Amino acid sequence: GISYTLSDQDEDLTGYELTDYEAVIVVTGVYDAVSTMIPDASLTKLIDYATVSHGPIYVEGADFAKDYSEGSATAQEFFGLFGTSFVNDGLDESDGNVEYLTANFSIFARYLTWEYAYHTLADRFVDEIAPVGTRAQVLWTDEEGVARGVLNRTGRYTAIFSSCYTGGIVEGTAPLTRLRYLAQILEEMGIPTTGIADNIKKVPTSIALEQNYPNPFNAFTAIELSLIHISEPTRPLYISYAV
Repeated sequence: GISYTLSDQDEDLTGYELTDYEAVIVVTGVYDAVSTMIPDASLTKLIDYATVSHGPIYVEGADFAKDYSEGSATAQEFFGLFGTSFVNDGLDESDGNVEYLTANFSIFARYLTWEYAYHTLADRFVDEIAPVGTRAQVLWTDEEGVARGVLNRTGRYTAIFSSCYTGGIVEGTAPLTRLRYLAQILEEMGIPTTGIADNIKKVPTSIALEQNYPNPFNAFTAIELSLIHISEPTRPLYISYAV
């Protein structure tokens, strides 16, 4: 199994020896009254953990890109670890930002589209971002192609950022949807996840066409196709009319 330490909310990290950990996961929140940011002293420890100790970091937070790309010099340096540029500030959840997320095939080894918690607090101020240079796009908003997650693997460290929350992914017909997503993120950071990630990467032994989700009367539906070889499938559409 995986053991972990969970810090208190807004806890100062200067008391932690980060080199004792194989990876660090940071989740930032969204506040209306005040934008609470990680103190520079803690950010410096995180920067050193990545650049000096070569430790992997995963950050998720709806407003992280805007806050840290425009913050202090230390905040901007930390944001720079992720090979990401801030594009647009997210909207209020009443207007909505993310309805569906599509995962990168080269990372998850299959075509995955997840429903997101649209018009909820998880959908508040979800920033639009873009990968810098050749950095890999992990997640994007399918209907617009807008990046919502970026992976930066430099050879010295791995840093992954998502402006969407794992908890905002709606559990669908596939079991353990959120856990499967997080397991693959951990795998990308070099943390083995027994059983779960193996199932994600496993190539099927037979061809199968799964039930679409959600139902076709929605504006968008996804159909999972299992192939015995990893390849880009062609997807013909057959429409049948009843008489």
